[in-house]
Amino acid sequence: MELLRTRADLARLAPLRSGGRLVLVPTMGALHAGHLSLVEKAAELGPVVVSIFVNPTQFAPGEDFGRYPRDLERDLDLLRPLAPAAVFAPPVSEMYPHPAGAAVEPGPRAAGLCGARRPGHFRGVATVVVKLLNLVGPATAVFGRKDAQQCLVLDEVVRDLDLPVRLIDAPTLREPDGLAMSSRNRYLEGDDRRRATCLSRALQAARRELEAGERAVAARGPAGPAPRRRRRRGVRRGAPRARPVPPAAGRGPAAAGDRGPRRAGAPHRQPGPGRRPARGARGVPARRRTTVTDAAPALQAVVLAAGKGTRMKSDLPKVLHRIGGRTLLDHVLGAVRAAGVPRTVVVVGHEAELVEESCRAPDVAFALQRPQLGTGHAVQVAVPGLAADGWTLVLAGDVPLLRPATLRRLVDATVAARASASVLTCVVADAGAYGRIVKDAAGRLQRIVEARDASPAELAIGEYNTGVFCFRTADLVAALAKLRADNDQSEYYLTDTIAHLVADGRAVQAVAIDDPDEVVGINTVDELAAAEALLRRRG
Repeated sequence: MELLRTRADLARLAPLRSGGRLVLVPTMGALHAGHLSLVEKAAELGPVVVSIFVNPTQFAPGEDFGRYPRDLERDLDLLRPLAPAAVFAPPVSEMYPHPAGAAVEPGPRAAGLCGARRPGHFRGVATVVVKLLNLVGPATAVFGRKDAQQCLVLDEVVRDLDLPVRLIDAPTLREPDGLAMSSRNRYLEGDDRRRATCLSRALQAARRELEAGERAVAARGPAGPAPRRRRRRGVRRGAPRARPVPPAAGRGPAAAGDRGPRRAGAPHRQPGPGRRPARGARGVPARRRTTVTDAAPALQAVVLAAGKGTRMKSDLPKVLHRIGGRTLLDHVLGAVRAAGVPRTVVVVGHEAELVEESCRAPDVAFALQRPQLGTGHAVQVAVPGLAADGWTLVLAGDVPLLRPATLRRLVDATVAARASASVLTCVVADAGAYGRIVKDAAGRLQRIVEARDASPAELAIGEYNTGVFCFRTADLVAALAKLRADNDQSEYYLTDTIAHLVADGRAVQAVAIDDPDEVVGINTVDELAAAEALLRRRG
């Protein structure tokens, strides 16, 4: 990952431009999981350049330009696990060498909504984005659907100026309370924060109304609610009613908010001659399918970091050994944060104080495991520090190559399937000492058997447990209470929770990944060196 600060530095991007696949992710820094999801989306398309620039021309006098959060080193630390090709972080003088120069005047989509309340804002946005597109020279640029009006404004600019770039919008990520992730959320506390969630709650309520069959949405004016309409047939009584949201300027009745005008990941397009919007039943525009990430379940994580790592032949706790200049545990916590997990419990044991000191942070709590009676016992000691509802990721602190996108995919798959548990798996010719994934004849996950306890037939199974799980928290706690240490190690295995959930009739599933290098655990010095080499190859 190269750090580029000047226009001259951008010449180093020439080899990446030549393939016509360079992707730009423009940001103003103060990165969070929403930004990182855009980088992950961009990486699916080609080599990525992330720009970090707090643009003064989109701030009006009296706005928060001076106090807008800036922490380049933190942003770079968050980006490193995603391995973009470069980060372009220019000073203002590089972007605006002629402060009184020309600017890009946006079209009519900049009127209304944010444009009406912040005169000149979209002029500044359009200008800086056009400058970035010209300087970086991407084939594609990725923006967040959270800024829906901005996406429409830029779509119009690119279309009308015939700029040779494709614009893509990506889904909104939300905080556990429903608030769309934003760098400015840190300004909100207490009642202000609670009031800010009314928009997402209103949108969710409107979605439920639509799903229940409601189509009669009346506008509310200054005089109060419109007269009550008779409920249409097919709408169940007791369905929650939404407060209608006035349409955005220049758009149809489903205009406002994070939903955006297009499907997830679709290029910005304008209807061509003869093209009509898709229609649903009774002539109503078809409702866009919502991605799982829009739902943002309450999410937390447990990272297991209590072991000594005897095979490392060192007094240093295993998770504090380093690759790429960072501890194994720091790599894991970075991936967890980048996946959008707001709080993590780290289970410590051997040299607990040393491990705690290495990763102390506002979003990290600690649970002490003494004595150490297995992975199931480790999660049991973490339970008092967990919220009772929502979803819990569980993973080891020695898997430094795990990608945030993989964790996010595991969470999304669990929520979408309404499963009590999902286990991340991988298929290889010889699974060695890893636990095997045992399924029934229909391919449904039944249990996980540790290699030391497996039969010859089970050892022949190529699909193995990577040690990364996502649980519905309440079901995890119930299954942990049923664990027994009736194995040759006399330990409480976390993997046994799967069989208990199956016996209770709960839904469980295996979510497979293709790259075994991503989930390799570090147990020896040789494995540490191999992981270092793999990390370097990622760039």
